[in-house]
Amino acid sequence: MLGFTGSVPSPCTRRTHEMTPERSLVFSWLTPTAGLHPDDATDIAALHRELSPTATPVTMYDIWVTGEHNPIIIGRDPETNRIIAMATLVPMRLLRGSRGYIHDVVIASSHRGKGHGKPLLEKLVERARKLRLTSLELTSSDDRAAALNLYDSLGFKLRETNVLTLSLTA
Repeated sequence: MLGFTGSVPSPCTRRTHEMTPERSLVFSWLTPTAGLHPDDATDIAALHRELSPTATPVTMYDIWVTGEHNPIIIGRDPETNRIIAMATLVPMRLLRGSRGYIHDVVIASSHRGKGHGKPLLEKLVERARKLRLTSLELTSSDDRAAALNLYDSLGFKLRETNVLTLSLTA
């Protein structure tokens, strides 16, 4: 188990991540050439607000520029065709090797606990392997017990580190 504090309620334990999704999502990768429907941008912006309510609103341009340089995987509800899950893979070419950072992992709150996180991340890991990345990193808050259990079940291990941030905006 990853090193978060407190106990994990039993509904958030492994059972959640071993279950089969009640409806499989349709996964795809956003690319600038694939086009982006305005509803897609609305769905992604809504997911981003769930992830970070105080962040600057995401625009269609932001999505396009990010997707141009970093693979964004989306999961669509097959009945509504709306985007209800997403994650971004940020490949990094460093002197020490090629690594990846997983960012903006979010499932719509109305679809959480239904087994969608595992296939989303498995597709992302598969893409990282195709890019020949040697490792993947992500960060998560201690209060996200279900997410931490999912990451642990996929083989992610807690690494002792100090994450430092320098804000470059006034």
